[in-house]
Amino acid sequence: MSGGLLRLHLRLARPGLVATACLGLAFVPVLVWPERLTGHPLGLHTLLRLVEEFLVLVVLPVTVPLWSDVEGRRPVLWRALPFRRAVVVLWRFGLPLAAFALVATGMVGLAALRTAAPGGVSWQVGLRVVALALPAAAWLGALAALVSVLVRVPVAGAGAAMAWWALEAVTQGDVTGSLYLFAASGGLRGAGVDPGAILEALALGNPLPPAFLANRWELVGLACLAALATAELYRRNERFLRQD
Repeated sequence: MSGGLLRLHLRLARPGLVATACLGLAFVPVLVWPERLTGHPLGLHTLLRLVEEFLVLVVLPVTVPLWSDVEGRRPVLWRALPFRRAVVVLWRFGLPLAAFALVATGMVGLAALRTAAPGGVSWQVGLRVVALALPAAAWLGALAALVSVLVRVPVAGAGAAMAWWALEAVTQGDVTGSLYLFAASGGLRGAGVDPGAILEALALGNPLPPAFLANRWELVGLACLAALATAELYRRNERFLRQD
C-alpha cells in the first residue's frame, strides 16, 4: 500500500516537482560561479538566504497539486485512498518536505565544492543549514494544506502560505515575534539574538542561541497542530465526493 501511495502522490505532484527542478537548475550557475555572477564568494549568509527563498519555490508548487481532490472534482481518487485518511495526510505533508530537503541538500552540496575558497561552506555546516530550514518548510506546507482543506481551494492554501512568507520578509519578525520565519539569517530582534551570533555558531559548530532553537521548535509545533487539524477536516469532509 505504501508503494502505491508513493506512486500516486508522485503522479499528483509531478507538475510541482518539474517546476521545482527547473527552478533549482536555474540557480546552479549562482552556486558554481558566485564571484563571476554576484561579485563576491558564496558566504554562509548568502546560502542561508538562498535556502529561505526556496521555502516557497519548492514547498508550495509541490503542495498544491497534492490536494487537488479537495475541490470535489476527483471522487474516484478520493475513493481509491486508504480508509485511514491520516496516512494520506502524512504523505502529503512529507513529500513537499522531502523535495525541499533534496533541493536544499543539492544547493549546499554545490556550495561545499567551494570550501577551499574564501567564505566557502563545508558539508557539515551546509547540512545544519538544511536541518534548521526544515521547521520553516514544515510550517509553510502545513499552513497551505490546512487552508486548502478548509476552503476547498488548493491555490488559496498556497496564497495563505505565500502571504505569511511575504509578511515575514517585509516586517522582519515585528509581527510574529518569536515565530519569525527567517530567524536563521535575520536573527530575533525581540529576543536580542543577532544574526551574526547564529552565523558564528553555525560556522564554528558551536551550540545555537536558545531563543533561536525555541523559534525552530515553535514552528515545528505549529506545523504539527496544523497537520492534526488538516487530518481531522480531511477525514470528516465527505463533500470531496461531490461533483461540483
